[in-house]
Amino acid sequence: MNSGAVRWLFVAALLLAMPMAGYAQEKRADREYADWNDARAAELYEKAIAKAPTQELYYKLGRTYQGMKEFDKALVNYEKVRELGAYPDPEFYLNY
Repeated sequence: MNSGAVRWLFVAALLLAMPMAGYAQEKRADREYADWNDARAAELYEKAIAKAPTQELYYKLGRTYQGMKEFDKALVNYEKVRELGAYPDPEFYLNY
């Protein structure tokens, strides 16, 4: 196998692994949120967003900041949810 093919396979493997890493961060953040560790949950949601941003992650981060009474940060994340299109959970629109 030539070096170009090896390089391409390496890049492909990295691209496939990135969403999984974000998913693991999200699950840890969900556990922290459930345990009322909002500051840690927010940190983990931020890391997950940096790896693979989704509407769901922005919503969860906004909800976490809202619980921490950091309303400016919550609003920024709720705006990102809205910018990405209609959100399937109607509770979002009650918070926003």
